[in-house]
Order: sequence, then structure tokens, then C-alpha cells
Amino acid sequence: MTSFTNEEISRIWLSYADMTPAKKTAIISTYGSAYGFARSFKSGMREVLPEGAFAELDRMRDKTVLANALNEINRLGIRVLTPESKHMPETLMNLADAPLLLYFLGDESLLSSPRSIAIIGTRSPSAYGSMMASAIAASLAKYGATVVSGLARGIDMTAQEAVVNAGGKTIAVLGNGIDSIYPPENEPLKRRILESGGLILSEYPPGTPPKKHHFPQRNRIISVLSQGVLLIEGKINGGGIITVGHALEQGKDVFVLPGRAHHELYEAPHKLIRDGARLVTGGEDIAEDMGWEPPEADLTVREQMTPEQEIIVGLLTNDELSFDELADKTGLPAAGLSSVLTILELMGIIRQSAGRMYMKVKKHPPQHQ
Repeated sequence: MTSFTNEEISRIWLSYADMTPAKKTAIISTYGSAYGFARSFKSGMREVLPEGAFAELDRMRDKTVLANALNEINRLGIRVLTPESKHMPETLMNLADAPLLLYFLGDESLLSSPRSIAIIGTRSPSAYGSMMASAIAASLAKYGATVVSGLARGIDMTAQEAVVNAGGKTIAVLGNGIDSIYPPENEPLKRRILESGGLILSEYPPGTPPKKHHFPQRNRIISVLSQGVLLIEGKINGGGIITVGHALEQGKDVFVLPGRAHHELYEAPHKLIRDGARLVTGGEDIAEDMGWEPPEADLTVREQMTPEQEIIVGLLTNDELSFDELADKTGLPAAGLSSVLTILELMGIIRQSAGRMYMKVKKHPPQHQ
């Protein structure tokens, strides 16, 4: 059974008040700590706190009620992260509306993943959007990237299920209490995420139902836990745009899957592309832009290259070159060069286009010379 500090207990108590994260941050700033606020809590605060928030905090001050809440957290195996916790990301605590604490199940070390991408999108995707979300998520999993999303219907659940199926790790950020899943049909996926070594977290205490304003709030957490955000389908006024807005404010890379012109599900993606977001057609594009090394299988292929093959792949990393240009740059005789190029094509590392031009296959990110 977890033993909580006074500060942790005070933050848990304060988390039951339905107030904005910014309001709770302001309270902590004013009183120095949640514990300081709890010790100062009195009836006069009814004037400065929202009515419902005051009533809930007043109710939770009862030692029996609070003890029951703490016992339920322990019974469910839920743990908490506060600013003092080892794995609480500093970037999350630096937000103006930083969460008071995070309730979680699973592996909290994923919060420090060296590679992470948020995949977000509409709750009512097209067949194409679902297919691409699945393919890109599985590809990113093979690159060792942790995929962050909200376990909602549509793109979220499709991407997170694909990650689990590919043997990867995913973080699900909920807009309700961690003891239940919304929508309910994603409960089996929640179990699979945890069984595969993933992480489920929420800033809302157990028993909190899904409320409309919680989902835009949790989007800032999805964004800050990732190095980049990928939007797959969405309307201009959809929730995906909110997450992208957080990403841009936080200085994160924004990636977009393009689609059919004038299709309502591509209103937001196409606007973002016009505004400078990075167009991608696969997980390899994201990995290349992020500078991530390829999967281990691809590294093994590289280790088997001859020096001549390495030189040619290096030349084709950023440029498309003709046979004659390669002959000039490598100094290899025509017969020898032709043989090396043929082998590299068979290995799937380069390909030949019209006019005997050669290029590096995009699924292999650039080598670090």
C-alpha cells in the first residue's frame, strides 16, 4: 500500500475540485503548496472559489471521506506523480496551466521516452484515415517511438491498438478518472496497453466522469509529452486543432497526413500544410525529419555493406544522381558500379528511375556520416 506525503494528500484532495488547471496552479502559487492551502482552507473561501469546487473540497475535508478516497486509490493500484516525482517531466511542470498531479497505471518511465510522437485526429475517420493511422503508428513503433494519444474513438484508438499489435509502447491520456475508460468499448485496449508495458494517466481523480471541457484540457498534456504531433483527418473546429495549437506554442514539430481536396475531414490538415506543417505519407517520413536511426533490421543491413556500397548510399542520401554522375564521383569502372548498384537495389536500399537516375529509398533514414 502506498504511503502518501502531506503534500501528495493535499494535491489529491485539491484534484477533486472541478476548477481549471490554471486556477489550481494559481492557488499553489499563492499558498506556496497544496498543503499550505489545505491548512488555510476555511469557510471564508466560499467567496473566492467556484461554488461547486468549494462544496467538494469542504466535503472531502472529512477525514473519513478523504481516507476512503486514498484507500480506493490504493485498492485500484493507482499511483500519483507530483512535481517532486522522479519521472514527472519538467516541460509539463513548466506549463502555465501545469497539472496539479497525474494519476497513473503502468510504466511511468515512458514519460522520459527519447522518441515520442502524438497521433491525433477525428473520432469519425474515413477508412483511408484509419488505415493510415494504423500503418504509421506501427511504423513508428518499429523505430522505438512511444506513441501518445487519448484513447478516444477513431484515430486515437486505431493508432494505439496498432502500436500494441506491433509490440510498441503507448501512453494514453484520459479526460476522465483513470478507474474507468471512455468510451467503454476501449476497456480491453486499456488492458492490452498495460499488459504490453504502456502507460495510462489522467489529471482527474478516480470516479471523475468524462466531461466536455476535460478533453480540450487534456490535449495540452498529450502535446507536451511528445516531440511532435501528427494530425490524421480533422475539421477546422475539431479537437485536433486544439492539440496542434498547444504543440505550436510548445515549439513542437507538427506533421500532417494529406488527403482528398475539398473533403471535410481534410479541412484542418490542408490548412496546416498551407501554414507550413510537414506533409508526411508514412512513419518513415517522420523518423527522417526527426533524425531517428532506422529499425535494428535496417541497421543490420547497413552493417553488411561493403565500403563501395556505403559510399554510394552516402552520395544518394540527399541527392538523386545519374549513373554517369556516380561513376564520376566514385571513380568506379562502369561494370563495377553497375554491379554495386544492382546489389543495393536488391537489398531495397536504393532504386532506379527513368533515365538511369538513382535515389535512396525513403524508408531508410539518412546515415550519420
